[in-house]
Amino acid sequence: ATRLQQEKKKQKVLSKEEDDMYDRQIRVWGVDTQCAIRNAKVGVVVVCDSEEEEGLDVQHVAAAELVKNLALAGIGDLKICYYLASDKAKRETGEVLAGKEETKETKESNDVSGPGSSDAARVERKKQVNLSFLGQSVGAIGANLSDMNSRMRQVVEQRESIADLFSGETSTLDVTAVFGRNLVTLNEISETLVEGKRTKLVFAAGVRGGCGFAFLRSPNGGEGCATSLAGSFLVKVEDLPRKMNKLYSVLRCVHRFQSQKGSSPTSKDVDAIMKLAEEDEKLPSKQMPSRELVLNYLETEEEMPAVSSVVGGSLAQEVIKAISGKGELMNNFYLYSAYGSPDSGEAKVECMVPKN
Repeated sequence: ATRLQQEKKKQKVLSKEEDDMYDRQIRVWGVDTQCAIRNAKVGVVVVCDSEEEEGLDVQHVAAAELVKNLALAGIGDLKICYYLASDKAKRETGEVLAGKEETKETKESNDVSGPGSSDAARVERKKQVNLSFLGQSVGAIGANLSDMNSRMRQVVEQRESIADLFSGETSTLDVTAVFGRNLVTLNEISETLVEGKRTKLVFAAGVRGGCGFAFLRSPNGGEGCATSLAGSFLVKVEDLPRKMNKLYSVLRCVHRFQSQKGSSPTSKDVDAIMKLAEEDEKLPSKQMPSRELVLNYLETEEEMPAVSSVVGGSLAQEVIKAISGKGELMNNFYLYSAYGSPDSGEAKVECMVPKN
């Protein structure tokens, strides 16, 4: 009992070294918040789409920004999971891949145990980790994070199954942030973590081109909203804000496209997205996205670094608020566009939940 009391007392006190290291930020949010940050356990999931396994150099800048800010803030325990949403996993669940017949050659190239490749070569080819300026390998990321925060307990690992994400954790994560482009996958991961009670709060986030968003999912609705990401795209017309950022309307249509097609839209699918918007009976005409905004979202799948910095930095603030219990959390969408459109050209928090 005495040892437990001493441990609890230690968790509420900073060492002389910590006090000197974090002096400037302690002046902003206080010793109690700094202690909470040091004692916190945070998870980050980075979703790697199948396109990246085919050689595209996709950098997850927003995720890197969040990780950097948390490391510099003095987070105590950080676990990064790089989730491989591979075609092989889709085949095992019986999904049809774009109507393409799988040949012997494509099967061998997608099969993680294909002929002529060692385990090391397979890992090198299939499991590339790219966190932008933090590094492009597990070793590089770990070394850079250690330079930023040598006291932080860190794990960087790769997973090929959603069920395996943080499955080995002995205690519940305080906060988890999930980054990716596919809204269906983001929702599936968020719900798995919530239902499995592996985390207290989940933020889902993504950046595509100059458009970015973050979404808060709370298991009980006490902090944020209990509505899932998918559920937020089914809110009735009468429950939507009278004036809202129309990037939400774009995301709503993109989610529907991804649910129907099983893949993300490209710049060639502008007409398909506009048609989905017109067919959406729950989307009021005054909230219809402009064709220009849809084009802005679809023109590239890469992240605009400046937008990723804004989204990742803003999300870091939300994570710290969730850890410390100080400040009101965003509820439930954070939407941002760099294009200066009157429909979406400002950072805005929108609450998209059913009122009944």
